[in-house]
Amino acid sequence: MVEQVVEQPEASAFIRPDPAGTPSRWSRLRRIPGLVLGEQLGGGPPLGRLPEPAVMDASDQVEAFDRAMAAVRPLYRRVARQVSALVPRGGTVLDLGCGSGHLLEELLALRPDCLAIAVDLSSAMLARTHARLTAAGLCDRCLFLREDMTIPLPIRPEAVVSMFAAHHLPDAVLLRRFLAALAGYAAEGAAVVLWDLARPRQAGSIPAFREAFHPGCPPCFARDVEHSLRAAWSRAEVQAACRAAGLAARVACPLVVPLVPLWWSVVLPATRGRDLTSCRFFGR
Repeated sequence: MVEQVVEQPEASAFIRPDPAGTPSRWSRLRRIPGLVLGEQLGGGPPLGRLPEPAVMDASDQVEAFDRAMAAVRPLYRRVARQVSALVPRGGTVLDLGCGSGHLLEELLALRPDCLAIAVDLSSAMLARTHARLTAAGLCDRCLFLREDMTIPLPIRPEAVVSMFAAHHLPDAVLLRRFLAALAGYAAEGAAVVLWDLARPRQAGSIPAFREAFHPGCPPCFARDVEHSLRAAWSRAEVQAACRAAGLAARVACPLVVPLVPLWWSVVLPATRGRDLTSCRFFGR
C-alpha cells in the first residue's frame, strides 16, 4: 500500500485572524517560540496520558467548541482538500467523529459531486453539524448517524476521514478497535485520512498551545483544550496501535510548528482500481 506523506505548512497557515478585542494573529504567533522551547528544554517528567470523556454533549461545551474551532478553519480546509484529492467523482466520504461539521462543510462545498456520512456519538454535535450544513445549503448530501466510530458500518465509502476524534477514545484497546475498523474500510479499497492532536511532552506546553491557537476562549473550552491535550495519543502510541490493528500505515507528525509535533496524521490512498486524475483539480 502506497503512503502519502502530509505537507508541512507554516504555523501561520493554520491561524485565522480573530475578531476585534482578541489577540492579533502576530501576537499569537509570537507565543510559539515559548512553546518550542518548553517542549525541547523542559526538564519535567514526560506528560502521561489522562483520558477524557468520550462524548461532548453539554450545550455550553458544544457551543464553545464550535466557536473556538473556527480559529483553525484553515486546517480543516487543508484536510478537506487532502481528502478531496483521494476521492473519485461521485464518491462518498465517511466522517468518523464529525464534531460540529467544520470539515464536512469545507469538503461538501469543495466537492458538489460527493456525498457524506457524518458519524458521532454526541447528538448535540450531530445537531450542530446538521444546522451548519443546512445553513450552507449542503445538508441534502449528508446522512447523519449517531454511532460508535469503533464499530464498522456495513457500507463501502470511497474515503474515511477522522479529525480531532481519536483522543476521545478512553484506552488503547478502543484505539486499536478504531484503527482495525479503518483497516477494514481500507481493505475494501477506501482511502483513509486521520488527523489528531499529539500529546505534548511537557505539561507547561498546554497553556502555551491554548494561547497560540485559542486565545480568549471561554473557560469551559480552555478546560476542554487541556483535557484533550492530556488525552491525546503520542505518535509512538498510534504507530504501535496501527501495527496491532493491521493498519499498514506510517504515522506522520506534520511539523506545523517547527520542532514541536502538535499533530499526528495517517494518509492512505484508495486501493480500488479508479482513475483519480479527473478529480485531482478539486484538491488544488
